[in-house]
Amino acid sequence: MPDLGDGEIEGILRILEAEQLLGRLRERSPLERIHVFKDYAKRQIIVAMRAATLGEGFDKIIADEFLSLSNEAKMIYTIAALPTSQHHAITQGELLAACSLRFSQTLDLLATSLKGIVIRKDSAEDTWQVRHQVIAEMIVDNIAPRSMLCNAYIGYLRAISHQIPTKATRRCRPWQIFWRLLSHQNLYQQFGNEIENPRKIYESLKGWLGAHGHFWLQYGSLEIEYGQLDRASNYIEQAKGILGVNHYPVMATYAYLLLKKAIRTHDAEEAGRMAKEGEAILLSQIAEIGRRDPYPYHILGTQFLLWLRDRTQDKEERRSGMLRLKEIVEEGVRNHPGRRELKAALENINYELLMMKVL
Repeated sequence: MPDLGDGEIEGILRILEAEQLLGRLRERSPLERIHVFKDYAKRQIIVAMRAATLGEGFDKIIADEFLSLSNEAKMIYTIAALPTSQHHAITQGELLAACSLRFSQTLDLLATSLKGIVIRKDSAEDTWQVRHQVIAEMIVDNIAPRSMLCNAYIGYLRAISHQIPTKATRRCRPWQIFWRLLSHQNLYQQFGNEIENPRKIYESLKGWLGAHGHFWLQYGSLEIEYGQLDRASNYIEQAKGILGVNHYPVMATYAYLLLKKAIRTHDAEEAGRMAKEGEAILLSQIAEIGRRDPYPYHILGTQFLLWLRDRTQDKEERRSGMLRLKEIVEEGVRNHPGRRELKAALENINYELLMMKVL
């Protein structure tokens, strides 16, 4: 698509002003409005207007466009939006397998209702994408009904499951999509910070993706952070069984689970054993990979602090433990100065030490 000319931009701005959709451009002079709009001129017009006006009015255009479609067309649109939102296209075979419509019906909808919305990538006959990544993100993040999005996840990931290698291959397209879409944090946030739809997705994919340790690691992580620790134990053990005890993310997550269980269990002896095991795993990881990976610092700095604060009865033992923890997290901040979560963990430790002096 060629750059927008000055006359075209001025015409669009006049329409925006007449419709009271200028958004943040309202406070700028006519010349400044043109300059701001030119920053986005190499994008599609709808995306340029959305960016230049902070989305006022144009999110509604995309939402209304989606709502005007039949349920079958909405599902195709939502499925295609998943890989497009992650910088990838979808093949015609994947789309057909994911939406479960007849071949002729799918092609008919692409040629009619979805014409100009879901488009061929680089004129390739069998590769499709939503017309812009920004629009795909809007569909996935906000516009598609969450029940439809849930079914789109299940259908699409089943459709590509046979392409996903059991070992991570960063340059492999199916692996990249699998890794990004199945992130437990991504799923939890996209479904409005509720756990039932993410659980439904993981449960529905067990038969297709159960051989992948990453699948169980993400399912277990979802339960550790937002669900039930007993469930998490099962899933993390399966991840350990597939990926092995030398896999850093699995063992760090296992340590996270141990510390959470230690904090909650009523058996003091068992709690102490789990806390020591979790601490030992994280200290070992810090010694081996702490310079390049902030994750073990973060888990130790947050979860072991809770253990010391809530479950350590002896005040002097608690204080000495927190001082030692402070030194470790300070090391983490030095190694990873840009990580806000480590700085926040250090602030919490300092606050607890201050409270111990005051009380």
